[in-house]
Amino acid sequence: MPNLAHALSQTQGEIVHFPKTGQNAMSKKEEGFTRLPNVLIDTQIMAELNDKAFKCLMFIIRQTLGFDRESHTISITQFQKHCGIKKEETVARAIAELEDTKLIKVDRKKGCLNKYLLTLNQYHQTVVPPLKGGSTIEGGESTTHEQGGSTPVEQGTNKENLKENLNKEKKTLLVDNSENEMFDDSVKYHEGDKKQYSLRELANVYTVQTDLAEQAKRIDPKLDDAKILSELKNFAQWSTSREKTTAQGWMNYWIYRIQKLVAPKAKSQKTTKAKSKSLSDAQINYFVSELCNYSTFASLYSNVGETQKSFEARISANLRKPEYAKTYGPYLAELGFVVDLGPEL
Repeated sequence: MPNLAHALSQTQGEIVHFPKTGQNAMSKKEEGFTRLPNVLIDTQIMAELNDKAFKCLMFIIRQTLGFDRESHTISITQFQKHCGIKKEETVARAIAELEDTKLIKVDRKKGCLNKYLLTLNQYHQTVVPPLKGGSTIEGGESTTHEQGGSTPVEQGTNKENLKENLNKEKKTLLVDNSENEMFDDSVKYHEGDKKQYSLRELANVYTVQTDLAEQAKRIDPKLDDAKILSELKNFAQWSTSREKTTAQGWMNYWIYRIQKLVAPKAKSQKTTKAKSKSLSDAQINYFVSELCNYSTFASLYSNVGETQKSFEARISANLRKPEYAKTYGPYLAELGFVVDLGPEL
């Protein structure tokens, strides 16, 4: 009789190896790399964006794709810190460029950080794409966007087209220097949207009141909320008598208005008294048209619903009254009429 204490079972247990799902899910983080979509290079996105917009796009990709997220909230100060950008306005322009080219969508909610969503597949390309969806390389190869790989093509036509495009780009760069300091602080506001709006219509499309208020704060941080709101109401009233323009056009009007509001009053120059003379009827008839068509003057002195003809008639009559000489004098000087408009007017 066999010793049962030492008898081996006929059925042995098998070791089942389960996949380490937790390790796979964390592999992207553990590797220390963020995958970049091929479309960034294959469709010339990297070539077309300016350096600051591209830096912001890279940071958005890191905060979304880098953590397996579709979208994520990012503050302006984070963009400044990680992208090496000093001014908030520069970050805002870079984000606006990414929105205009449809590379990202921004979810804006009052009192919350903006949430950024990548939309690379909706990229609005501004150059002529290569044939059959491939980006041509000088050596005669083409990368196919759908497959992400490279397939050889015959040298010839594509290579010649590439050289022609490169020559055109070089000529453009000679006259279009996006890094020129002259335009470094220019405010861009949905400049890709060329549709004409009234200010009320624009407010139904974009967060106009918030955007204008923030821009006023950037121009002069000392402006309080009550003053800004008052100016916004005046601006809205003034806009009812203006023709439709683009989003960028309305922002330009607003910036000029706020700059005029906070600018120190210019001191009158005593040297002009030597050239003192009064306006003749002919000069009044000429300058009244110039004044009424001067946007700065018209934005301040035109009445709501007033026709251009009535506006010019009223200003013409005022130019003959001494009490208006001091008021209108600086605008006449800006239009080229350098004269001391005293009581003799």
